[in-house]
Amino acid sequence: MVSEGLTSNLGPQFVTAVKPESPYFLSTSSPSDSKIPMINRTQLTIFAAIIMTCGTSYGQSFTQLTPSSLGLSPNTSAINQVFNIGDQFGVAASDIRLQVTNGHTANGSNFWTVSETESATFEILSSIPIEAYVQHGENLGSSDFQNGSASVDGLIANVGEDFTLISTLDTDYASSVNGNNYSVSYVGADTGVLERNSVPLRWVSDQPVTGFDVYTTNSLDLNNNYAIGFRTAASSVPEPSSAAILALASSLILLRRRRSL
Repeated sequence: MVSEGLTSNLGPQFVTAVKPESPYFLSTSSPSDSKIPMINRTQLTIFAAIIMTCGTSYGQSFTQLTPSSLGLSPNTSAINQVFNIGDQFGVAASDIRLQVTNGHTANGSNFWTVSETESATFEILSSIPIEAYVQHGENLGSSDFQNGSASVDGLIANVGEDFTLISTLDTDYASSVNGNNYSVSYVGADTGVLERNSVPLRWVSDQPVTGFDVYTTNSLDLNNNYAIGFRTAASSVPEPSSAAILALASSLILLRRRRSL
């Protein structure tokens, strides 16, 4: 089996950059007696850059929790331990604890790993609200290439806790939500080759969570690598959507065009 691939930068990578269309930025004159300051092209460009920078910086405040950050070595199996992790989030170490049940670390890389028979459970023990992400690698399927029973990667959330898949899926992949079971499956027709989505498969919690299970049906071997990350809810600032950025930019453009009439 080929170990499941993961990109080296496991922070959120899914921010849509919106480039203003140039024809709307060509008006240059403004009335000298205007009571409302005109917005020129440079100011609009700077403003758009600030919006997208805020979405990138504040919306990506997750901290990836690698095995090495917990003092774990590669190729360590059957981890059943409680770790103090609060100091990684700017609070006392014991204020946030992570309970790992049946955890496994990847062979030769600083990731977690699962197999079809070895899922892992992560529980947050803290009075501080914590949000999370789970990110499987992009390698998944085809079913006759891997030795598991199916080509599925996913997570099981605790009851009442929701996650959203934020990755873009290629045409050979489909996502599914069945109760608290979140998954991506290879549904393409290719056989005998290792299949790969263009980006890793990343789910982000919609609210603070208390824990989740990570699983795969893709392999009987411990080579289905994944990453997890957390942030305190107080540090969470939602990314502006591309629609919101477009709406704001359109309003500014309309203001400029009206003032130039």
